[in-house]
Amino acid sequence: MIPLSKEEIEDIFLDLQQKFGFQRDSMRNMVGYDHYSSFHLGACGLQFRQFDFTMQLLDSRASRMSPNQALLTLHADYIGGQHANYRKWYFAAQLDLDDAVGHTQNPGLQRLRSKRGGGRNHSEKSLSSALERWRQAMNNMSQYDRMRQIALYLLCWGEAAQVRFVPECLCFIFKCADDYYRSPECQNRIDPVPEGLYLRAVIKPLYRFIRDQGYEAVDGKFVRRERDHDRIIGYDDVNQLFWYPEGIARIVLIDKVWLPFMTRTNRCLSSFYQTRLVDIPPAQRFMRFDRIDWNRAFFKTYYEKRSFGHLLVNFNRIWVIHISLFWFYTAYNSPTIYQPKRGHSSALTWSATALGGAVATLIMILATLAEFSYIPTTWNNTSHLTRRLLFLLVTLALTAGPTFYVAIVENQDGGGGSLALILGIAQFFISVAATLLFGIMPSGRMFGDRVASKSRKYLASQTFTASYPILHSQARLGSVFLWFLVFGCKFTESYFFLTLAFRDPIRAMAGMKVQNCHEKLFGDSLCRNHAIFTLTIMFIMDLVLFFLDTFLWYIIWNTVYSIARSFMLGLSIWTPWRDIYARLPKRIYAKILATSDLEVRYKPKVRLVIYLPSSIDITPLAGPCFSDLECDHHFDVSRALAVHRSRTKTSLPSG
Repeated sequence: MIPLSKEEIEDIFLDLQQKFGFQRDSMRNMVGYDHYSSFHLGACGLQFRQFDFTMQLLDSRASRMSPNQALLTLHADYIGGQHANYRKWYFAAQLDLDDAVGHTQNPGLQRLRSKRGGGRNHSEKSLSSALERWRQAMNNMSQYDRMRQIALYLLCWGEAAQVRFVPECLCFIFKCADDYYRSPECQNRIDPVPEGLYLRAVIKPLYRFIRDQGYEAVDGKFVRRERDHDRIIGYDDVNQLFWYPEGIARIVLIDKVWLPFMTRTNRCLSSFYQTRLVDIPPAQRFMRFDRIDWNRAFFKTYYEKRSFGHLLVNFNRIWVIHISLFWFYTAYNSPTIYQPKRGHSSALTWSATALGGAVATLIMILATLAEFSYIPTTWNNTSHLTRRLLFLLVTLALTAGPTFYVAIVENQDGGGGSLALILGIAQFFISVAATLLFGIMPSGRMFGDRVASKSRKYLASQTFTASYPILHSQARLGSVFLWFLVFGCKFTESYFFLTLAFRDPIRAMAGMKVQNCHEKLFGDSLCRNHAIFTLTIMFIMDLVLFFLDTFLWYIIWNTVYSIARSFMLGLSIWTPWRDIYARLPKRIYAKILATSDLEVRYKPKVRLVIYLPSSIDITPLAGPCFSDLECDHHFDVSRALAVHRSRTKTSLPSG
């Protein structure tokens, strides 16, 4: 049973073109898709239409499944499926809190109030219930509505120009258009809207804003602005505005409403107020796009500065692991530098070694301060960074403060007693805990885990910036064990062969003064402290070697892992690459063509394999594991055989 006829699908496109003002040529022409080469288009003299492209998708899927299933899966890939970008954006922007599929769709003041718990129960605000309502709505949707949404999305995308590079903005445009279509105002409209309304009212203002950020008109020609990237509101900044409800709430119209108000001195003053788009009913938003003040909506979300501060922000854990541990090792084995004159002090040894935690905290503070320079203070991340900075300052006081007391009391004649020793030991273990925390946990996951948190506040970050595959338990265990071996061997080898070997030179050179020396330019101030300068250079060199040890052990264990992995896969590391590529056609024949599913064996092997690239079927692949549009390219063995027969004009001999 066919859900919709070809004429009904074409009528859907024509109806949408008249109601939204899409260009008629844009609806009909389908130039630039990879399904047909320019040679094929020119030779056939055909003018592919937008709905023809949709028919190609539906016909391709219907060849491997039922027509109803073909339309259902196509709608799932574009709009309603688990991997559809529109569905991801819909829940990331929290539009479901007041948009229970058929209810009020205003993500404005009512939505913000519902987050604080006013008037809605917990089940209506939870993400799981919203996902269930979405699933039920998609299942209950008619095939006509599915086709209409697919057609509307393709038409919006077809004329989007540079807006295609901001997909979440395009999702917002599609939602407003879909809300307008389902309104009585649109359904009762008889006369078609002017052609080109969508391009003129929706796309053109956005295109001009993006263009003016990078170009300016000089003598009637557009030239590149002399402006660095950190001062240009680019595609990523435009796109990120639509990730959060607070960003969508910034969209205002070009209308100045003067609101009078009385001061405490009974003076009447006034200020202007611009109407927010979210305060307008959903059915009327699309027709207000030509009045949106985009200049007041967009702003920089991240300053792309070229500075060495990125070494602190992006690699802070590398510095913490190496410099802090180097301090722990070296301070413990350098008692000659800090011990009091009266003799050995265990409390001072514990406390001086514990300053490695203060070094780690100081690195984290510098990284946080550097991160402040890359994020505007008007963005939501500043509160996150402020909480982290306050925590780091408290940690710095705990890891460095006791050293001042211990150093003062231990340099006195009587010493600090058991209190100083207890403080030194407690300070050491706090420093170890802080160093482990800063070295293992990414700074972005402190005080609000944006990756694993179940809070709706971080859903946009999890959807767009932290959306990466999760390792399986075996792969994760292998990764953890690899780094355990790397750092375990590194820490052991560095302690015994770097730090302990450095202990005796420190004991001999610390406090050494060269006598009876004189230099023409600096007198005896330089040569007298020659041992101190030499010791400082030795400390720096030891730290450099401390870093290089990590790279050495990573290469060693990574090689061991690679060899073990090769043998697990049945490969040999001694096989030349030339032999591997020479055997590739036979492997393709054995794995793809000569499988147990084929009743006939085709020969010759190599001659058949070379036609496989010509058999790439640019159609959606059936099956639940390949529902994404990105997985639509696959090899079709039957087409490979057909291509080979057509080129040889003879049937392939069977084996």
